[in-house]
Amino acid sequence: MELWQYKNLIWLFVQRDLQARYKQTFLGVGWAVIQPLFLMLVFSLIFDKFLKVDSSGIPYPIFSYAALLPWLFISRSMNVAATSLIGFKALVTKVYFPREIVPLSIMVSSLVDFAIGSLVFFIMLLHFKVDVGGWGLFLVFLVPMMILLAGALALIVSTLTAIFRDLQFAMPLFVQLWMYASPVIYGLQGIQKTYLPLFYLNPAAGIIDSFRRVILLNQAPNWGLLASSGIWAVGLFVFGYWLFKKLEGFVIDIL
Repeated sequence: MELWQYKNLIWLFVQRDLQARYKQTFLGVGWAVIQPLFLMLVFSLIFDKFLKVDSSGIPYPIFSYAALLPWLFISRSMNVAATSLIGFKALVTKVYFPREIVPLSIMVSSLVDFAIGSLVFFIMLLHFKVDVGGWGLFLVFLVPMMILLAGALALIVSTLTAIFRDLQFAMPLFVQLWMYASPVIYGLQGIQKTYLPLFYLNPAAGIIDSFRRVILLNQAPNWGLLASSGIWAVGLFVFGYWLFKKLEGFVIDIL
């Protein structure tokens, strides 16, 4: 596979992205922990203390954090990758390499944040005395599915944003609205059955919901919803890769 031949270049791009984000910051990679922790605290204050969102008997801080981990990985991969080709304009227009490396490297660098956030999550599991049962092993399937979806979205939005520059301003708004349409703040257990079919249209819903179920509740995933997310992830990746390669030459010309 051509991408594998350029694995060193992918790693260089990942290092570049991490250095650009953290090199001259006082807290460095600590920001990978601060962002989900801050959101968790805000959500806990508003949706647990004031609005009393149903958390299935799980302490709300860890209930929300379990969903924030995959959500922040997916959303950051998409948000930052949106302008990645524009940011690499000088390189992608002058040197040949598989240009899909650019948005995909953003997704890989987001995995570093995900890994750091996961360490904090492990500490929270110990603090709240949550016993992860056998279903926790299902993460070996959920994490690759999450990565596939994030990579698909990175390819699609990087291509479209290079052509339609207005998308870079609309993307944060879209991501914010998408978060509220996903089971991040709330769980699907409290959703009326009338509205549950709508979540099958959300590619991330099955992944986020399954993270909570297998880790915190030691339950099997909602197989129908998870299958929907799996189909979305595979379908979007195939479409995203096709779209990227189809428009690659045009994108290079207009950058």
